Amino acid sequence: MKKYLLIIFLGALTLSVFTFINRSNPIINVKNTNQSPSIKDSSQAECPFFVDKNFPKEYFSNVFNEVMVSYPPSLITSNQEIIPIKERFNPLKEPFGGEFYTIPKGAYPWTERNFDLDNDEKKERILSADTAMNHTPNLAVIVKDGYIIYKTKGANVYISEVGDHNGFFLHENTDWNSGEYKTTRYVHKDEKFIPVWFQTSCVVRPQSD
Repeated sequence: MKKYLLIIFLGALTLSVFTFINRSNPIINVKNTNQSPSIKDSSQAECPFFVDKNFPKEYFSNVFNEVMVSYPPSLITSNQEIIPIKERFNPLKEPFGGEFYTIPKGAYPWTERNFDLDNDEKKERILSADTAMNHTPNLAVIVKDGYIIYKTKGANVYISEVGDHNGFFLHENTDWNSGEYKTTRYVHKDEKFIPVWFQTSCVVRPQSD
């Protein structure tokens, strides 16, 4: 009888230890490509995202970013000081120097949209321009009362509207080869735009042979 009780006790102890290890190790199986992207943090995003090998390759076309997966947003906690800008906007002068790319050459470089970004019920000018033929637009600026109050550059940079008119979304291609895209939420505070969270998106591809 004591022998059976000892076996039961040792079995229960082993099970308890195994359960504790699994609960205290949240990154177990993190390399499993079948893991749901909804439980992965954006800072740990892996691009491209590969589906299970049982997923038929013929279900994908040759368009690289036709199917996308997005990871949860991550808060930006950096204490880096953000200095507001106010530069007179000259539509013929590129805000970062260099030359515009236009067809035909010398044409007006900017594409314009208008919406409220600082919740004052007045629409700002959101302008995009290109400096190269691929991965465009490469420039994006926000103009208020004739002055640039925000500017950025990069691959496929694009500014879009938020529902509460407090700030904007900045979309950009952070790694063209792996199909990694990033969306950053900016809010307007103290006369400047502050990034508060970001979200990573990846192209989805089939497993290689």
